[in-house]
This record gives sequence, structure tokens and C-alpha cells, in this order.
Amino acid sequence: MLNFLAITNFIVHQTKYAILFEKPKTGKKQKKQNMYSLGFAGNMYQLSKKGYGDSEKMENTNLFTFFDLLLKELSDSVSELEKAGKKKGEIAEIMNLTIPQVNDLIS
Repeated sequence: MLNFLAITNFIVHQTKYAILFEKPKTGKKQKKQNMYSLGFAGNMYQLSKKGYGDSEKMENTNLFTFFDLLLKELSDSVSELEKAGKKKGEIAEIMNLTIPQVNDLIS
């Protein structure tokens, strides 16, 4: 069990995938999370809708490939907002990211 926790902690906090799990620490009150959020199942559905494969293919996707697809979609969303003329602070608020995270995704 300890090895599983160590590996999970490493993935969530020490890899490029940390941005998928971290919530920004701001002085603002956090928005209430949607009680109907589907979590990773919802992400699989969205990736399927965008043409990455049907739901069965997404369910059988390697975990790190799945995380890479989520990162790509996050990066694409941030880039689209920037091209639409949004400032980095606005993008950070819309995407629930920090400005340094936005900068990392844009560069």
C-alpha cells in the first residue's frame, strides 16, 4: 500500500501532470464545485467527443497517454482563450489555474 501511495503522490505532485490535480491557492473563496461533475469519466466522454476514440477505446487507454491527452486539451483551451484576446489573469480565472500555470501552458 505504501508503494501505491508513493507512486500516486509522485504522479500528482512531481510530474508534468500535477497541473491536472492542483487547485490554485488564492485568497479568493473557491467556486462551489458542480455537484454533477463526472470527474475522469466526464473527461473520457469529452475526449471521445473530440475524436480521440470511442468510450471503449478511451477506457482502455494507457493512464499516461490519457493524462497527455488531458494536458493537450488544457493547453489548447488556454491557447484559444489567449487568441480570443483574453488576458492571462482572465484565462487563469476561467480555467481555474494560476498565472504561472497559464504561462507554462502558453510557452
